[in-house]
Amino acid sequence: MKNFKKLYWILAIGLAVSLGFTSCSKDDDNGDDNNIVDNNDDNNSSNNNNGGKTTTTYKMTAKVNGEDFSADVSGNLVAGKILLSAVAENFTPAIRMNFPASVEVGETYSLISDDGYAQYMNKDGMQTLAITGSVTITEYNKTSKIIKGTFSFSTETGLYAPSYVVTEGSFNCLYYVID
Repeated sequence: MKNFKKLYWILAIGLAVSLGFTSCSKDDDNGDDNNIVDNNDDNNSSNNNNGGKTTTTYKMTAKVNGEDFSADVSGNLVAGKILLSAVAENFTPAIRMNFPASVEVGETYSLISDDGYAQYMNKDGMQTLAITGSVTITEYNKTSKIIKGTFSFSTETGLYAPSYVVTEGSFNCLYYVID
């Protein structure tokens, strides 16, 4: 049953990523003068002026076995869970995780429970699951759909992938609600 739940969440994350991949940034390209401005000074976002329009890129950063990881992050709220996926260029490496949408600011949640999940995919596309880890929510605005937090986890050695230690993780993400 536990393996079925892991498979379910792997498929759910894949679906959420494919449906919400554009949530990495928000931009107003419809030609009107209603610019979207987010003056977020967090290290995990950057503001760019593109022809009078301001865009914000949402990021996830971490150290993976001591090496820097940084990628745009997409997020979705599906079936009572927030699913985050940060995928580097060329689709690998990647960090994916989920946790309950009922999280509270300042609380720490396990990433290896029935309600939490994390994985790291290396540059060769090999996925490894977290065997220890947690996420702490530092900001959660349900109106603007922005969630921020910090995380760390360790993965088990896979059939073709070594174990990984993910430290100093942080994210700043705009998420979408998928019914």
